[in-house]
Order: sequence, then C-alpha cells, then structure tokens
Amino acid sequence: MDYFDPAQAGFRQLLELYEFVDRHIHRNPVVVDADDLLDYPNEILKSYCEAVGLEYEENMTSWEPGPVPEWDAWAGWHEDALKSSGFKARVKKNRPRACAAFDVEDLPPEVGAVVEECMPYYEALFRQLLELYEFVDRHIHRNPIVVDADDLLDYPNEILKSYCEAVGLEYEENMTSWEPGPVPEWDACTCVGWQEDVLKSSGFKARVKKASRPLPPEVAAVAEECMPYYEALSEKKILPKKH
Repeated sequence: MDYFDPAQAGFRQLLELYEFVDRHIHRNPVVVDADDLLDYPNEILKSYCEAVGLEYEENMTSWEPGPVPEWDAWAGWHEDALKSSGFKARVKKNRPRACAAFDVEDLPPEVGAVVEECMPYYEALFRQLLELYEFVDRHIHRNPIVVDADDLLDYPNEILKSYCEAVGLEYEENMTSWEPGPVPEWDACTCVGWQEDVLKSSGFKARVKKASRPLPPEVAAVAEECMPYYEALSEKKILPKKH
C-alpha cells in the first residue's frame, strides 16, 4: 500500500452514523463486521436478512463483474469491487482478537496512530454485534441455556442435573466422570495443548475454594470491561439442582 489517508479510516463517523440511526430512525440498527462477512459471507448474509425481514437467496453473494453507473462519481474507489464477482469465504481467517495479539507497533507510525485513535469507536460498534447468546436466542432457539463455569466447578453434579432437566435428558451419575486418555475427534484441533488438562482428567469434582487475591491492573481492567456482559449472562444461568 503506497497511499494512506487517516481521515478515511472512518470508524468515528461509522459510530456517529450508528448513533444517529439508533436515535432518530430505528432502534438497534444491524451492525455487520467486515471480518465476519469476509470469513462467513453466506452465514452472515442469512443472519442479516433474517434480522431485517428480507428473504435470503443463494445468489445474493455473487454477481457479474462490470461497471455500476451510480458509482461513476467516485471513480477509483470501487475498482476492486467492480472487478469482483461475489463474496467467497477467505481461507486465512483474519482474527487477531481471537488468536495472536495484534501489535500496533508492527504498523507504520501513521497507521498505528490511526488504529489507536479509532479503537474506541471500533470497540463501541463491536459491542453492538449479536453475541453468541443473542444470536442463538434470536435465530436458533429461544432462551438458550447458560452454564456458569464457576457453578459447574463448585457444584458439578447439581449443575449437570439442572442442565439435563432443562434440555430433557435423563441424568446419570456417571456423567461427571470418565476415563482419562486421548479423544480422536480433537486431534484435528490446531490449538495444540488446549485440552491437555482435560485429557489427563477423569471427571468433575467440586473444587475447594481458595482465598481470592488482588488482580494485576491489566487483568482488573479486562474484568471491569467484561463485567456488564458477564452480569447480563449471569441473570439467565441455570442454578444447581438440589437433592
């Protein structure tokens, strides 16, 4: 890339547009993350159509390349789009927030400065995206079950009983124990080492609670940022099934 204009980053303007539409035109306008659209074009477009009341059609993510008269006023801006013929899921998923840490210092100084300036606006828009619970609740199954990991570790049998009752399964005592060893279905996982502790384990056992310790500042900042989302999910969680 040999051209960069900080004024064209646009995240502040996008947030201002979102807030204007939310306030004056339609509450909770739909937000689509460009990374999600590039990674899962058909799935995202299906969700978008359902959210706005349109009928999804398979040909929505493909088209004939060629000129678009309405774009003539912005010649040059849409060259790649004019040459394209559709959305195709990209092979390499661009997910810095879920994989390796994204280091602004690796960028040219002028680009890094714009990234840091735009990050609050991007994060504000990102919060408006359908989170997993909200997506499932709206598109797959109303009131999906929420299990708090702390509750499961503190009351494994009781939580599993509640879960089974909620989904219509018969609870069995051996559900919280198993033989340690490899799981062939996990061999393809590229996240080497993620399941090592699980593979060595033999079941859920109620943990012994330890005294809490102060969090490091950077961890405390993350906890504070995440707390509203945790509390919203916590209101919907299942409770331990007592004997």
